[in-house]
Amino acid sequence: MPDQPRVILEKSRTVRRRYQRSNQRFQFTASQIARIEREQERERRAQKLRDKEKRRIQEKKKKAEKEAKARDERIRSGIPDPNAPSVPASQPLLFNFIKKTPSVQPESQDSKGGQVDTGSGNGSGSDTEVVTEFENENSSLEDEELNCMFIALGEAEVSTNANTEGRGPKDTGKDDDEFSECSAFYDEDIIKESGAALEEPVSVATVLSSDSFQDDTAILLEEFAPEFDPGTSFDQELAQHSPEPKTPKMPFISVNNHQLHYADSHPDGAPAGGLTFFFIHGLGSSQNYYFPVLPFLTPKHRCITADTYGSGRSPYTDQSVSIGSIAADVIGVLDALNVPQAVVVGHSMGGLVVTLLGSEHADRVKGIVAIGPTHPTETLHSVMSKRSETAAQGGMESLANSIPYQATGSAASHLARSFIRELVLGQNPKGYAALCQAIANAPTIDYSLIKVPLLLIAGEEDKSASMEGCQYIFDNLSSKNKRMEVLKEVGHWHCIEAPDSVGIAISEFVGQSY
Repeated sequence: MPDQPRVILEKSRTVRRRYQRSNQRFQFTASQIARIEREQERERRAQKLRDKEKRRIQEKKKKAEKEAKARDERIRSGIPDPNAPSVPASQPLLFNFIKKTPSVQPESQDSKGGQVDTGSGNGSGSDTEVVTEFENENSSLEDEELNCMFIALGEAEVSTNANTEGRGPKDTGKDDDEFSECSAFYDEDIIKESGAALEEPVSVATVLSSDSFQDDTAILLEEFAPEFDPGTSFDQELAQHSPEPKTPKMPFISVNNHQLHYADSHPDGAPAGGLTFFFIHGLGSSQNYYFPVLPFLTPKHRCITADTYGSGRSPYTDQSVSIGSIAADVIGVLDALNVPQAVVVGHSMGGLVVTLLGSEHADRVKGIVAIGPTHPTETLHSVMSKRSETAAQGGMESLANSIPYQATGSAASHLARSFIRELVLGQNPKGYAALCQAIANAPTIDYSLIKVPLLLIAGEEDKSASMEGCQYIFDNLSSKNKRMEVLKEVGHWHCIEAPDSVGIAISEFVGQSY
């Protein structure tokens, strides 16, 4: 059987010319020639659509240039734009805000006048870039599609030659379409893509000069330059000429060489017949932990909240900290604010502090509210020591991502968990690590020495301050007036998970005890 003619596949536009130059015989099967002609016809149709799109863009470019000239002429003549909407005099800012919808193109502003034009976008430069981009995309698309077509044609020819050898008499008349599935120019795809290109508006983003950034440094230098002394630094001179801040500074109080940030609902003293409450937050928290509960108490009572040394906005200065030193800071704040006695409220680590205050400073404590108080154990020591290393080495990120979910109850909202995450994430890692060590080394407290009225609030799903530990504390109290409230579906962050329940429980306890 004679060998099959050698067929070298090239692009259909140049294949015959190349073989004429090389004096080699070129043969196509009838089916291949018919398919190549169909592909060429599809290519011609696609080229017509491309030419039509180019003409459309050129016409749009001419129209944009014409409108730009007309706009410039209106600006020079002082004629207002007839298409521009009138801005309501009562709410101009609201009107400008409503205008900026996604479907409206940004308005261009001419640098000569100050007039805003709502006509079509900038003319020549933008559309020229669109035409160039369109041509580049089409040329690259054409090359890729042609390459795909002829690669498929080569694979089909090899398949045809292989199948021809094994065909029987019944198969000689069969004409398979080897590469119709890999057509480079499929008619329906061309029509859809071109139609989408015709319908899609060409959007060109322009930056409004009114929205641009304005640096006031040059204005400041121009205003104060004559008064600056060349021999002093810029910062010192600027501070001398700058006005004093009108907003009051955040309240800090210096106690035991610590700067503590605090808040006082009634700086002039508790209302008539009311009590003074002092709130001590837990580990990884701040005084803001108690703010959802304060509205239940502030109408009748004075409420003082403070960030523990090394937490929140109270800076950490590498000084040692312990449960005893935190209790001493509480006494120092009460002395500085002239408060002889207070109902101390403590959460978690703060629960350790308030029970220590009740046992060692009974004369300064009028009552105790312990919310999820921590009870010192060997397990607590190992857990806090490990957490201290985690914070010191890796920062607060990993803890902030785990605590809001591991330490809350099943009924906690996403908002509550987000607030807890923000509290933990805002801690100083060094201060947090030091407080972890303070909890790990917490002293053993003799709960039998506590005789003042005490309310213990526990979370049913609290894993940090377990029900067993809370029950042990409650059972060993010597207080005649003691009460224990267990909050259903609540974890360790009681005042954030269930602020209403905590606020009502404290209000009722105070009303019954005093």
